[in-house]
Amino acid sequence: MKIPTGEDIKRLVQHWLQKAMEMSDDGRVLFGPYDENIQQEELEGLDSNEERLREALGARNYSFMEGPAKMLLDEEGFELDPQSTEFRRLCRDLVRAHISLIQVERKRAKGEFDEDLPAIPTPDVPFTPPTLQPVKESLPHQSGVIISVLYAEYENEMLAGGRWREKTRKANEAMMDRLVEVIGDQDVATMGKAEGRHFKTEFQKYPVNRRKDKRYRDRSLAQIRALPKVDSVSVTTVNNTLIKASGMFNWAVNQGYTSVNPFEKLNIKTAGRVKDQVLPWDREDLEKIFNAPLYRDNEYKLPYQFWLPLLGLFTGARIEEL
Repeated sequence: MKIPTGEDIKRLVQHWLQKAMEMSDDGRVLFGPYDENIQQEELEGLDSNEERLREALGARNYSFMEGPAKMLLDEEGFELDPQSTEFRRLCRDLVRAHISLIQVERKRAKGEFDEDLPAIPTPDVPFTPPTLQPVKESLPHQSGVIISVLYAEYENEMLAGGRWREKTRKANEAMMDRLVEVIGDQDVATMGKAEGRHFKTEFQKYPVNRRKDKRYRDRSLAQIRALPKVDSVSVTTVNNTLIKASGMFNWAVNQGYTSVNPFEKLNIKTAGRVKDQVLPWDREDLEKIFNAPLYRDNEYKLPYQFWLPLLGLFTGARIEEL
């Protein structure tokens, strides 16, 4: 393994962008025709994705590109310390390249193929494309649809069909955010079981309260893992996320965006039933709860805050049922 120079990094980003544009063009030839509604959804998805990427650039948060950056380096035989300036520069430039791709995609979605936008500037150094690896048998085509755009279409259909409530929508949105942060906003048709396994492995190290803990703000996943006392998400969270990702990709297969569900049957097997692994409150726990100021000093604001825990204590029913 060798360390890439600054010129190498620029060439890698340029090559990634060129491949992504070619894959996108293939998708536009293979799939269609689209009606006006689908075209509008595509444009809205592109606008939303570009806004998210520009916000990330402004916040100097490139962590969601760490996965693609590592894969790109591995493919070309390069190695970089994830904590290094060069690695962060590569992640940042991949974000910029992604924005350039979206700008081209927006023109193409409007039928403008006469002039593609210029790619990210590169030095005047001849670039010989590397030898491409054999295409995976499980990936017969490229859809040109990235994960975030796929999710937007998936969510719209689930909401339109009345299959999701707001709580379910938020849970699936969290799944998509985690997926993109860990492995990047990839073309769904280029994803196989290897990408699914990679996400599963990396997500088991994902920090609890990623969006809430002040220590994690403006830090990449690699930087967070280097901090002391970082708790990882539970096996239950990993499995729930994999189940939701598998559900989205089952839908993608049915829609013809890909032929493979990378997350199918990847759940971590656990001993016994999940409900048997949940420990009951002991007497000390209950005394802490019901001797809290909410009960002792009547500090509740609404009646249900007082009554529902008591009903749960005496009936054993779930909070949703109560």
